[in-house]
Amino acid sequence: MSDLPLEMYLTGRRPADMLKITRAHLKDGAIEISQNKTRKKLRIEIVSELAALLARIDTRPAVGIALINNEDGLRMTSYMLRYAFEAAREKAAVDNPEIEKDIRNFQFRDLRAKEATDVDDESGIAVAQAQLGHTTTAMTARYVRHRRGKLVKPTK
Repeated sequence: MSDLPLEMYLTGRRPADMLKITRAHLKDGAIEISQNKTRKKLRIEIVSELAALLARIDTRPAVGIALINNEDGLRMTSYMLRYAFEAAREKAAVDNPEIEKDIRNFQFRDLRAKEATDVDDESGIAVAQAQLGHTTTAMTARYVRHRRGKLVKPTK
């Protein structure tokens, strides 16, 4: 099974952005990319869980320079990715009957939103904005608020 969902979660990238990453994008301890949607250039530091994931990926066979490959070492396509995600979601739903409904409702794009909401609150919205490559903090705030719910104060 591909590690693409985990890498998407750790980096906050869209599926198309992840599929285009090659080993040539790994430079000076970072993944250097240009987002498809906004053309914004980003450097994602390769540390902690992402470093461990990339080390694991590096031990697998690869045909070509693509970073994200299937079990045969071939570059993943969007169709392969969709099938792999659906198979993983089905297995998770069967293995976790107490939350089966939530798992079946989870969509691939939810990984990006989860990454944004898991940013440490002390780091603030600016960190989530940088990770997601949003051009404004307002966009990131809307994105995070939609996922978490609007923050309100109690009556008393």
